Amino acid sequence: MPQSDPGPRRRGVVRSLTVLLSLSGLLAGAATPPPQSRPPNIIFIIADDLGYGELGSYGQKIIKTPVLDELAAGGMRFTRHYSGSPVCAPARGVLMTGRHPGNAFVRDNKEVGDWHSGEGQLPLPATATTVATALQAAGYATGAFGKWGLGGVGSTGDPLRHGFDRFFGYNDQRQAHNFYPQYLVDDDRRLPLPGNRHVVTRTGGRLPAEADPNDPASYAAFRGEQYAPDLCRDRALNFIRTHRDRPFFLYFPTTIPHLALQVPEDSLAEYRGKLDDQPYVGGNGYLPHQFPRAAYAAMITRLDRDIGQLVALVRELGLAEHTLFLFTSDNGAVFPLGGADPAFFQSNGELRGFKGDVYEGGLRVPLIAHWPGRIPAGTVSAHVTGFEDWFPTLLELAGITNLPPGWLDGISFAPTLLGQPQPARPFLYREFPGYRGQQAVFVDDWKLVRRNLRAGPNAPTQPTLELFNLATDPREQTNVAAAHPEIVARLQAIARRERTPSREFPFPALDNDLSCEQPAPAEMARAAGVTLPGLPWHLANVWWDLAAPASNFTSVEVDVTIDRDVPDTFNLYLAPVGVAQINGLQFYGGLQSNINGWENATNRTRVHPGKGAIFSRWSHDHQTPIGLEHVRVAGPDCLVESAGYEGEFASVRRPFAWTRGTYTYRIVKSATEVAGDKTNTWFTCSIKQPDGAVREIGSLRFEGAEFTYWARHSAFVEIYRTSKIPRSGIPRVNVTFSHPRVNGGVPALQRMHAYYPSRTGPASPDCAWVVADGDGVRVEVGPIFVRDERHRRHDLPLVMDARPDKP
Repeated sequence: MPQSDPGPRRRGVVRSLTVLLSLSGLLAGAATPPPQSRPPNIIFIIADDLGYGELGSYGQKIIKTPVLDELAAGGMRFTRHYSGSPVCAPARGVLMTGRHPGNAFVRDNKEVGDWHSGEGQLPLPATATTVATALQAAGYATGAFGKWGLGGVGSTGDPLRHGFDRFFGYNDQRQAHNFYPQYLVDDDRRLPLPGNRHVVTRTGGRLPAEADPNDPASYAAFRGEQYAPDLCRDRALNFIRTHRDRPFFLYFPTTIPHLALQVPEDSLAEYRGKLDDQPYVGGNGYLPHQFPRAAYAAMITRLDRDIGQLVALVRELGLAEHTLFLFTSDNGAVFPLGGADPAFFQSNGELRGFKGDVYEGGLRVPLIAHWPGRIPAGTVSAHVTGFEDWFPTLLELAGITNLPPGWLDGISFAPTLLGQPQPARPFLYREFPGYRGQQAVFVDDWKLVRRNLRAGPNAPTQPTLELFNLATDPREQTNVAAAHPEIVARLQAIARRERTPSREFPFPALDNDLSCEQPAPAEMARAAGVTLPGLPWHLANVWWDLAAPASNFTSVEVDVTIDRDVPDTFNLYLAPVGVAQINGLQFYGGLQSNINGWENATNRTRVHPGKGAIFSRWSHDHQTPIGLEHVRVAGPDCLVESAGYEGEFASVRRPFAWTRGTYTYRIVKSATEVAGDKTNTWFTCSIKQPDGAVREIGSLRFEGAEFTYWARHSAFVEIYRTSKIPRSGIPRVNVTFSHPRVNGGVPALQRMHAYYPSRTGPASPDCAWVVADGDGVRVEVGPIFVRDERHRRHDLPLVMDARPDKP
């Protein structure tokens, strides 16, 4: 069937996102698709605040869900699937980006606008890559119909900027508290809904004091003519019809059964008068209802009916064998609020806690997967999975591979879905800043819970720590932390490692140890049991002169190959990004084999025992101090500093396994922030190690939004000594730098040349020689090279001349 034109704005978005994916290397090439004629259609349905026990297939006795029960019987039901967060917005952010909440940008339902404006949620950053972006770039038609909650129209989190061709529904969750809204968002405009008059406010919604709560007429003002879930369902059905002839990703984030309690009469009639209801008079932004229990049950049954219409259409169009249906919830059931009665319905089964808790009742959600002929029917899986796993899972099922290892926190569970064996998940991490700050870590059957992490020193409730064995204590009633200190220590180490500090959502009690306040280097060296090296031996520089500066700069990466290990008596320092500038701001990055730092009366460089990587930037004038607001570390094992030997700079350092092999040093534009008239951009550094693992180092902030990469790039090699060793004792090692890849490719080069220090002697011995080597440059380090003092530099062949197969 012919496809509708996405419109000029969306076409531009599609092009820009495809470029983004190309630059990031996300889609290095389509792999062999699943053994079928085309990639599967994906219909992903996510309920809003639906508890673990609110479906018939999960033990519900009162609320009827025949369609979902049929899908479960014909597919796979998961018993340990965990939302990304115990509340709406961060859960959806984890689902979309594949980053767990310790690394995610959105970590709570943070409001950044006025309550009455309707669209004021903290948006995803513009540079976030979503699963929809990846599927769209692979040729999928993409549509979202329901509640987005990650940024309004025109914001950096607009769904049309994050991989969706079409959007219809609520941009902001505050507006979604009303099922009869005055408008819904249709792509990039507001669509008025005549007949819907009532607007929920933070203080409104209560039944007037003079109204009779037992009179149906008292509730007429809280109903409208156009029920938003019906409108979203109809758009979803039309999307399927329109894209029946190509793979499609239909994201259906319904608002049911989130409060308020509102449902059309034809659904309410099924439960009215059957559930011993007492009127709920409303208040505090939640609307009243004469039959709150009946309304709640009717909403879920109506959602089940809507899903039945999607299933029926897919079957009618002959797409059933090509369509993967997925159903889950964004978090556990809400606590008793707004007329909800979770105890009556046993909404979370026997699980402890509700929405907002990192106990099982807040995080564990139902998951049903149905794909005829592919997912084994009638199966139940206890494999531990989380929302971050959907990104790699859906791409694998769609036949898209070559995701950069470590770029995502999620782990594909496609093998489990397809009935194949799969190793247990090594761990699952959750954090939630709300309700005074909470963390949870899962390893096998063990679960660590830490609460009150944002409590001040004088707060009446101080941080707590609990350990549960979910195999023997699924209701989390018995804290066994005292009996298993070794397990507590192990899970606490994961909690420290997996949390990236967030300025938007700080945990002061956890983040304070990342301060750059530090004693003198000599004092730190004594405490660490290491020896400070002397001044560096600067051995060689390599310069690449680009034919022109690179505009719209987004990334630079260099491969570094070391052919052997280096003795611990030396620190081999390799800078694949030696001297580089964007918009005149200088930065550099390198790898170190041992320790870095030296005695200097004014130096505040931290001693860094062990091996690792560095990412640094200078101030504009090399004098103005740069504070910690310019630094984000990737984990608690990172070190930060804010001053150094060449003027004032900000730096982040992180240890990692450092052996011979090939490393890819990568700096990529990762997020842009606008505050008033100021715009700042974060660049994130990561290292791909010889075993394929990717380790994020950290991020540095630069002023501005658009950047031009300087027309010169350099790399250099230095050695620091930790004892008095003659130059003849320098170890032999060959270091090969690839040509720099700027914005995803090697730029046109005008000249390459090598430069050696002009000063001989102890500080700069003649201990290196530079030669062209294929599509790169090799620095040969050794004891002594005889060099004419008058010629401290020489040209190198350009890229084509350097290739050994050139005729």
